[in-house]
Parts: sequence; C-alpha cells; structure tokens
Amino acid sequence: MKERRYRERKRGKLKPVVGMRRGKVALEPGLDPVREELLRRGFEIADLEGDLRGVRAVVVRGTDENTLGWQSPLTPAPVIRAAGRTPREVADEVERRLLPS
Repeated sequence: MKERRYRERKRGKLKPVVGMRRGKVALEPGLDPVREELLRRGFEIADLEGDLRGVRAVVVRGTDENTLGWQSPLTPAPVIRAAGRTPREVADEVERRLLPS
C-alpha cells in the first residue's frame, strides 16, 4: 500500500510525493547535502533539536565519541557520523542500519 509523504522544496514549501515511507531520520544542522540525499531516497527528516519520538536514526557531523554531549541517549536510534563521508555514503549507511537486507 502506498502512503502519502512530503518532500521539502527550496522555498520551504512542501511537495507531496507518493511512495513508501522509509522512516524518520534526525539531522544535526548544517548537513543540507545529506538532507537532500535522504529526502531523495524517501526518508522523513527531523531536526536534531526537535522532538526525537519516532526517529529511527540520528546523523551528526562530528567525530567525537560524545558528539552530542549526551550522558544518556535520548533515543535508542543509532548515531551515524557524517565526518569524512559523502552524502551518498551517509545515506547508504542509514539504509544499511535501518532497512532489512
């Protein structure tokens, strides 16, 4: 069954897209190329500073072990580091961790 989801446009308006929903991913600010690649692949995007309920993965820029400064995780979702990777490589890693093989 197909679901209706939305894709962001450059002007901040939402464009409906018909297709299968692949999950919600939270992104650290400043990862716009990764955001575009994940949207292209059908993922829903959330801001890292926002509500993390329903987030299946978190993508951050940094390479530090405690990148987010969390003492305990706010979500059980895996944290994926984007440092040194292309947007395509990051999206591949998100898919590898979230989608059944």
